[in-house]
Amino acid sequence: MKILTKREDGIYKLREDGATFCHIASKFNISESRAHQLYARAKFMKEVYNNLPPLKKLIANRIQIALNQSFKNQNILEHPQKILELGPYKMLKIKKIGRVSLKEIACALYTLGYIKIGDEWSDFYQNELYTLEIEEYD
Repeated sequence: MKILTKREDGIYKLREDGATFCHIASKFNISESRAHQLYARAKFMKEVYNNLPPLKKLIANRIQIALNQSFKNQNILEHPQKILELGPYKMLKIKKIGRVSLKEIACALYTLGYIKIGDEWSDFYQNELYTLEIEEYD
């Protein structure tokens, strides 16, 4: 899960309290445009990100676009069971969804508890999970 840094949180609070970007920039020793960028990110994280469907938080934007175009439904990410019903091999037939994208989708579905080790999706996420576990111990 993405979290805000202390600086981003501080910038967000100052701006919400009415501080100008000029004031914020001088307080944090950054440019006004950088203060605006950090405020925009913090605002998105606080006001939008937390309300997104869990699957939308875990997969890349390019994959989300491919799924939305394929399913012709902007709400497909709110209904992961429809992706599960299709299965991994039919997912590979979707334009712009290859093995790397499928691995990312499978890892997200596993993380959310929709799939378990040993099911038909295993070939696509098990190796990735093993790699993640090794990286954690390095």
